[in-house]
Amino acid sequence: MLLLLALTNSALAANCKLDEPFKHVTLDEDNFYIAVLRLNGRPVWDGLDVYNVDDHLLVPVSLLVDAMGLNWNIDIPTNNIASQGAESHCDFDIQFSSTSTNSRDFLYWSKDDFDLYIDVNALPALLPVSYEFDDSLLVLSLTSNDIEFIDTTEPRLIVPTFYKKDTESIDRVIDDTYHFYTSPLFSYRVVAQDRNAQSERLSVNINAGFDLLKHETNFRMSRVRDTSQHFLRLTRTLEDTATLLSERGLTYELGDIQLIGDNVVTSPSQSLGFLIHNGDDKGRRNFSKTTIEEFVLPGWRVQLFRNGQFIDEKFSDDQNKVLFEDIDTFYGNNFFELKLYGPEGQQETRNQTVSVGQEQTQKGDIDFSFGVNDNNYRLLDGKVSESGLGKSVLAKVGVGLTDDTSISGTYQRLWLNDTPLDYYTSAIDTQFKGSALHVSLTQQEQGGYATFVGWNGRINQDVVFNFSNRHLSDFVSQRYGENSLIENETTARINGQTELFGRLGWNVNLSYRTFKRTDDNASLGLNINNNLLGGTLSGGVVLGKNTAEPVTGRLYYSKQIEGWQVASAWDFVPSDGFNTDTFYVALRWPYLLSQHRETRLQYRASGTNNFELQHQHNWTFDFVNVGLGGTLGEDGDWSINLTFTGNINYNPYSRAFNFDRAATTAAGRIDAFAFLDANRNNQFDSNEQPLEGVNFKGNSQWRNDYTNEEGKARIITSHNFQTLSIDSASLPDLYMIAADNNVEVLTHSGGVNQVNLPVHTISDVEGTLFLVSEQQSRGAPRVQLNIVDETGNNVATTYTESDGYFYVTQLPPGEYELEIDEGYLQRNALSVSSNSLSFIAPTEGDSIYLDDIKLIKSIESSQGLQLDDDSQFTESSIIDADVKYEIQIGIFRHARSISEVVRHLPTTPSSMQYYRNHRLAMTYVTVGGFTSITDASLFLEAIQSHVAFSNAFISPVTRYEGEDWTRETAVYEFDEKIEASQRALAKSLPKQICQLSAYYSKASVNPQILILHPELLLVPNSPADATFYRLLAPVNENGKCVDDYLDHQYRDAPFMIRATNVLH
Repeated sequence: MLLLLALTNSALAANCKLDEPFKHVTLDEDNFYIAVLRLNGRPVWDGLDVYNVDDHLLVPVSLLVDAMGLNWNIDIPTNNIASQGAESHCDFDIQFSSTSTNSRDFLYWSKDDFDLYIDVNALPALLPVSYEFDDSLLVLSLTSNDIEFIDTTEPRLIVPTFYKKDTESIDRVIDDTYHFYTSPLFSYRVVAQDRNAQSERLSVNINAGFDLLKHETNFRMSRVRDTSQHFLRLTRTLEDTATLLSERGLTYELGDIQLIGDNVVTSPSQSLGFLIHNGDDKGRRNFSKTTIEEFVLPGWRVQLFRNGQFIDEKFSDDQNKVLFEDIDTFYGNNFFELKLYGPEGQQETRNQTVSVGQEQTQKGDIDFSFGVNDNNYRLLDGKVSESGLGKSVLAKVGVGLTDDTSISGTYQRLWLNDTPLDYYTSAIDTQFKGSALHVSLTQQEQGGYATFVGWNGRINQDVVFNFSNRHLSDFVSQRYGENSLIENETTARINGQTELFGRLGWNVNLSYRTFKRTDDNASLGLNINNNLLGGTLSGGVVLGKNTAEPVTGRLYYSKQIEGWQVASAWDFVPSDGFNTDTFYVALRWPYLLSQHRETRLQYRASGTNNFELQHQHNWTFDFVNVGLGGTLGEDGDWSINLTFTGNINYNPYSRAFNFDRAATTAAGRIDAFAFLDANRNNQFDSNEQPLEGVNFKGNSQWRNDYTNEEGKARIITSHNFQTLSIDSASLPDLYMIAADNNVEVLTHSGGVNQVNLPVHTISDVEGTLFLVSEQQSRGAPRVQLNIVDETGNNVATTYTESDGYFYVTQLPPGEYELEIDEGYLQRNALSVSSNSLSFIAPTEGDSIYLDDIKLIKSIESSQGLQLDDDSQFTESSIIDADVKYEIQIGIFRHARSISEVVRHLPTTPSSMQYYRNHRLAMTYVTVGGFTSITDASLFLEAIQSHVAFSNAFISPVTRYEGEDWTRETAVYEFDEKIEASQRALAKSLPKQICQLSAYYSKASVNPQILILHPELLLVPNSPADATFYRLLAPVNENGKCVDDYLDHQYRDAPFMIRATNVLH
């Protein structure tokens, strides 16, 4: 889905106001980040380059424009950005200068080979935004009331993922693999606590992910004093088990598994058991709700967002996880984002996606699930409970009737308080008009029945709904026990966003329940959430009828302010004088010198201590985090604790333990092997060379990960699938290139997958085509060239530049032939005069410089060398026969480099000559024509004052004569100069300007004037149909016209004209 940005204000834009000038700085690669760009809380770009220079954040202009669809004009060569028109917030035309500024307050800018970089402090002046950068989560958040997203694609009734699609293709996919055993990704927390009211307490928490017996294994342990809880779960997906019944493979898990629950029989629960299925079981067990589970050590605060809207905040529990149960889902892709804040200053972001209606069983496919569980047991701890739900059995089969409709049947047996109960469910799922409908009937054996109707859909792009109805008739289950007495339950939820107050999110929840022997009850919940003032605001009230409280409410707000983060929540009862149920405010201090501090004040009406103040101070070291904290209650109760936390994983290639944090619950590892694939078979052979020091792209965590002397590196992933590529800058030779641009590697939590990354050698070939007559030569422009391999296949096509230069890169080793467009040769009666057009690209790769290729024209047809584009070139002036000396100022392989050097001449020469030595493929540039050594010496002394000409020397003109030498015509792109002149006048139109001369033809203009004096302008009298061309110069500092430019002695006196008369 294409995301474009539009400004809702369509009035004509005013000029932007920048209070500070720009200062050019150098980018520091050591302070480089890859950040996520958010607009009004929504992620719109997940790979934004950010450079930190003296606490100024610089972002690439082109990426910013692309990500947000801005109508800015960017001219990288001239260091210019501009924006004009009604769709702009304001008009601006910024010409960045490399000169320094005397101002104390300035904005930064910079430039590399690919982009201009602008200080984010300038964005509020150029766009209607405020910004905030989270340097821990690496998120640049832009907030605006005037900017919205417009979807220009055809309407599609799905919830967008909000992430910009990766347009780079995947060259290879490496399927997931399981090992008998892998070393664990290991996180731990040890807390020693002393309280005045209780004895000392020691608690230990461990999370670990690894492979065991070729299964993905998750182990969690929580121990407080002498009581321990252990959780062990093994999972495996068998991708190679896809059959005619389904394109998906089998997935099974055993041990202590998390059950999702369904619509009327079971609720979410932790259970010892076994479950096998061949579909997305998480998205299908419950039609309108889901459970979000993340493994994290105790003490972490976790915020949950759905499609950019804040949902809830919880703290991880003593079972080393955080669990959000019965979270509403809507039709389409529900993108859940979890922001995690650790007690030792850690900050992480983790993502999950739950699809509703998008994973419909296709026609002819068969889905099934089978599971057996016991809620009273854990795998390592044995029996943990005596009552409630005990054993359970599940068997489900679904069949796709069409691509939009499927039916299913389910059998379940539960033991509630040791009493077996059987349930049979028939269901139908279908999609129509951008919505999904689920209808099911559950029959309880020797009991009643229950029906469920669920409807999820989309009203428009910004509004979705979720409707469900449950009707129970003498029906008893774990979800609806004997004491529930519910006969009917109807819920309706509408979720949306509006442009008011900068993309305000809102929710309306309505529920109505009827009971057998009690009064009906109803509730209406209203909730809003918004990114207000750069923070997250959420608030709502619930109105109830025949409920515990007629009105309850909650407010939540969090924000980062210059490194501080404040989060606060208030649960209150408006119907009882706004009495407070719970309240807390948490303050995370700025991270300073590897130290983190957090202070928390909380109130609980039902707590032993209503008020409690907590403070934690942590120190981060390379191997461990050490924390010292304390708690003080209002009645004087206190506690102090000493905490040690850390992460451990073993790297077999560095033969050392690493202490980096695994980025997510799904984090796995990749064993990458880089080698030089000499025979280009994409396999490592015994005689081939591993590559040391290779770095990888695809994850910011890999910035300091390099292959060892054996070409191997172990890197940690962030997701179950990870895109990987070699950073070409890390390859040991410029003539090496990765065989694959992008490789997608599938992994699992704690697993290790291997990927071979072959590297091939390449060669570059370059040269120059010259049009040669008896006395002159010049580059042959825009000639088509083909590179043909030894089998006759055309492997590359290119065109020469205006100076005849051509360049082709990434040629594999082999023998090649350069073919010149035969049609061009025939049209211009040219023949090739070169020793050979064949060349060899060596095995090791190299830059190949071909000798000058001379195209010879017969004498009778070579007058002036008027070929396919004769208007673009003009001959150099002829040097007087008495001239004996010239001053050589440089030797150049490419003519395009000449103008960049000669424009720095401190004194204007009387003439300039280009001499080409075709044997050496070099152009020699000289200036002046001197009859005596004295005159030449004086001019040499004058130009050697500039460092670029410190090595210039006097040379006799006879040096440039002989068989290998020809005098070149000056090559100049007049059309480019004319276009640049017109742009310069349009941007900054002076009142008056000087006209030096006028020419009826571009061929009459001496290009050396424009090369030596780039400030001069060449403008036609009419853009559409030019009859002459004006040579213009700016007035001097006194407002006068002075012509001291090259060849001024041949021109009449300059005169002043109105600049408005120049442009029509």
